[in-house]
Amino acid sequence: KMSKIIKQKLKNTIRAELEKNARVLNLQSSGIMQIEDEITNVKGLETLNLSQNRIVNVHFKNMGNMMSVTELDISYNMIEKFPEQILEMANLVNFNMEKNLIDKIPMEINKLRKLKTMNISSNKIREIPKNLFKINGLKQLKINGNIHLPSHYTELVKVFLFKKEEMNLTGT
Repeated sequence: KMSKIIKQKLKNTIRAELEKNARVLNLQSSGIMQIEDEITNVKGLETLNLSQNRIVNVHFKNMGNMMSVTELDISYNMIEKFPEQILEMANLVNFNMEKNLIDKIPMEINKLRKLKTMNISSNKIREIPKNLFKINGLKQLKINGNIHLPSHYTELVKVFLFKKEEMNLTGT
């Protein structure tokens, strides 16, 4: 459990950040280890940056408020398991979870239909589910630095993104 002093400091940081811009919450390098209720109690949030912390598990207690998030950055943490709740974030456009310890992307990843960019670099991912390639709007997918991922995936991603670009250029 977080000490009262740290919890109060987090509340003050959240309040200060939201005064700057009520739609953006930047908690980069805040030293947080878990996602507190104060974070998920923010309504109308569009950008949530939780990068460069010591988060191991991502759990949004008040998931309803997270539905407006279009940009989520949980990079440079210690997250071991893909946060399943993220699959419910239907409006997510940009998702960065680079430099964590995640070894598997769930098959249901294609629920994120609005996703345009995804960075899963430098994790422990062993395979990429085919369903990821069913996301029509996906324009950027970074997978480098996953030492357990077979090298043919890099070519597969290049071909996939090239074909998408080619389709956009020809208008088909």
